[in-house]
Amino acid sequence: METLMNNCTLFPILSGVGGALLGGFILWAWQQMRFQNLTEQFQSQTNLLELTKGEKDQLNKRHRELQEKVSVFRTKEYQLTNEATEWRDNFLAIEHQCKSLKEQLTNKEREFGRSKNRQ
Repeated sequence: METLMNNCTLFPILSGVGGALLGGFILWAWQQMRFQNLTEQFQSQTNLLELTKGEKDQLNKRHRELQEKVSVFRTKEYQLTNEATEWRDNFLAIEHQCKSLKEQLTNKEREFGRSKNRQ
């Protein structure tokens, strides 16, 4: 009877320990399943990244092509800017010559008018 009493007092303790162990095992198993799920998700995303390496190469190639076009455009822009500056300078020089010739013509007309009036 006495051993039964001792067993009865140990039963709640053992069942508590067993419950804790069972709960710990369930928690561990759930974490393992969750970890496996996350691992599978990571692997599938890695596979997607591997699939896009070709696309990445294409994008890099397209980027280089566009950089070359921009370089050509900037070179042409620089050349056109230089030409425009040259044309503007030529225009200003011609405009200055025209003003100078107009002044000379006006002066000649005045001189001619004065000489005509004297006669």
